[in-house]
Amino acid sequence: MRRPGPARLAARGLRRGAHRGARPDRRPGRRRLRRTPLRTLDEGWLRRYRRFSGDEEASPAVRSVLASGPSVWFASVAGTGGVPAAIGRCVVDGRWAGFMAVEVDPEQRRRGLATSVMTALARQALDEGASAAWLQVEADNDGARALYDGMGFAPHHHYHHYRWAEA
Repeated sequence: MRRPGPARLAARGLRRGAHRGARPDRRPGRRRLRRTPLRTLDEGWLRRYRRFSGDEEASPAVRSVLASGPSVWFASVAGTGGVPAAIGRCVVDGRWAGFMAVEVDPEQRRRGLATSVMTALARQALDEGASAAWLQVEADNDGARALYDGMGFAPHHHYHHYRWAEA
């Protein structure tokens, strides 16, 4: 049986679309994701996570919040100088998996590292029985929003948070 050519498909009203496939990067020196996400925070993960003020160390309160939840997982991709190139966090609560704190070194973006982190965390969540997911992303992070759109996520709602003014 012959496959119909582009002209025959067009005659049937079909339009050609573009699809960008993903393939493993086989370049030498590619950074690898830890095979299994970890249950506990490590210092390298915290050095990539910059959601607390300045260059200070994460306070006990920050560590407690990050480690809190029914089933918490942390993933990272090796970087340089003890700081991962990418990190992420997932909390599994029954059928729900929540993804947050997915961060990539600005010099390492557009190399599939966030996808690797999300994939590892999602596999772990599925292994625990999660069948639905949500995530948090900053509204002005166009690159991350495009990544998540490609993974099937869509905006559900927006919210604002407030921080104390810097003294």
